[in-house]
Amino acid sequence: MPNTSRNPPATEADDGFRHPLHLQLLAELASSLKTSRHALLCGDVGQLEQLTVEQALLCARILPLAEADDKRAHDAGAQPDAGAASALLAAQERILHLARVQQALLRRAGQRSRILANLLVGTDSEYAPAAQNHGVDCRAPGAKRR
Repeated sequence: MPNTSRNPPATEADDGFRHPLHLQLLAELASSLKTSRHALLCGDVGQLEQLTVEQALLCARILPLAEADDKRAHDAGAQPDAGAASALLAAQERILHLARVQQALLRRAGQRSRILANLLVGTDSEYAPAAQNHGVDCRAPGAKRR
């Protein structure tokens, strides 16, 4: 369910290159990624799940449009104007940056979840740095290290 309240609706039947539609969809995706970053930092799993579905739907709309534009440009031998192409590239780079931030935050949340799960396993567990990878080593008292 893409949130289209932020931007005016655009049609997928625009003539020529669809840069305005691409830019609008990329802007919606960027906004959704920013909102999901906030939800992740606040621990709002429900909103994060909803935004993930929204992002998947937006990606499903963006990819076919990009492929159609590439095919149309290749078949016609035409090139989009430089201004529109640079705006599209800047939007794509912004999405890539936001996705990398999201990935890092999700990785950190997963690590935290594993640590908490290990703590809940039992209070007899000892945590010590692993010698080889400087990670966390959880073992029961009296257990031998491998």
